[in-house]
Amino acid sequence: MNKMIIVLGTGRSGTSLLMQILSSVSVDHSKILVREDETNPRGFFEDDIIVKLHDEFIEYFRNKQGIAFPIINSEDLYSNEANLLMKKLEEYVMKEFKKNNGIFYAIKDPRINALLPIWQEIFKKNNIEPIYIHTIRNPASVIKSVKKYYNIKEEIVEIMWLQRIICSFYYTNSNMFIVHYEQWFTGPRIQLEDLLRYLGYDLSKIDIDLIIKSNIDKGLNRMCSDDKVRNENIEYIYDFIKKMRGINFSTKESQYFFKRRWIDMNSHFRILKFFLNKK
Repeated sequence: MNKMIIVLGTGRSGTSLLMQILSSVSVDHSKILVREDETNPRGFFEDDIIVKLHDEFIEYFRNKQGIAFPIINSEDLYSNEANLLMKKLEEYVMKEFKKNNGIFYAIKDPRINALLPIWQEIFKKNNIEPIYIHTIRNPASVIKSVKKYYNIKEEIVEIMWLQRIICSFYYTNSNMFIVHYEQWFTGPRIQLEDLLRYLGYDLSKIDIDLIIKSNIDKGLNRMCSDDKVRNENIEYIYDFIKKMRGINFSTKESQYFFKRRWIDMNSHFRILKFFLNKK
């Protein structure tokens, strides 16, 4: 079975850094990338075509559901328009995937968390085994960073964080490897070695120190002790996931926890619609 790495994260959570590190160990990715800018001077490592197709999906589901952050179920994919978009995405992704010259091929776009049902249909149809790697960052830092660079209201960023985190764990059944952004600056060797072992690399053939030196810039760790999360739902979820490292966590416990959060999120559909109207 073919394998594809899917990098998950909320945005401003270290997904680009993770892609940069993966590319250091011959993980391939698209060559048609979104251009770097002042918000991410080292590059986003996001396929420009996939990003634009994601834009189309999100616009379609926003119009259909009437909320800023759509919640996708499998039945939502049966419409003609959704099928046409899925076909475009599948054709492009498989064409790029077949060009893969690396050990793995990786895809990243923070919005993929909420669009996973679409991707999982593509994986199933094309006999692809997805390897989910989720990068977690303190949500206080995520919210602060999104507000700074994109000038989005804090309450909107909070809803975005909740949607992307809950969707990613729920859609994947918590079958993932978890890295923590802050650990790249406090204990990078342990986290990197665990990740590479998980991916099946022979560590004796890899210069771990060189990868760390080439990719980890301590200036990127801008966490401030004064940064606090005001949303109690975010704090509750982060308290749960911040203890999870690599694959060293109870998958069953996580599945139960996020199934409950998924139900909560769906029941607050009107709240999401309220935030859309306020945006």
